[in-house]
Amino acid sequence: MLDALRELDRAGREASQQLVVISTGDVAGNRAMGLSAPILLDDSFDAGRRFGAGGTPSAVRVDAQGRVSSPVAAGADAVLALARGRRSPVAA
Repeated sequence: MLDALRELDRAGREASQQLVVISTGDVAGNRAMGLSAPILLDDSFDAGRRFGAGGTPSAVRVDAQGRVSSPVAAGADAVLALARGRRSPVAA
């Protein structure tokens, strides 16, 4: 999934969109992923719960006004589909 996230990170910058990753672990380990997107560390999974996610990987789309504009996508395929602007094949 990391290679696909790197591709989406590059494509989003070109399209004036922003990928934001919420992860666990330490700063060095997350920087090693090679993403230019902001990575917010949340070892307690508080952000995920607030967005309605039940596990990882999960994602939501957030609009320009900061509002959640999609259902929670759960699982790698669903997350990548949402990030690519397609309907998620599996949503929570």
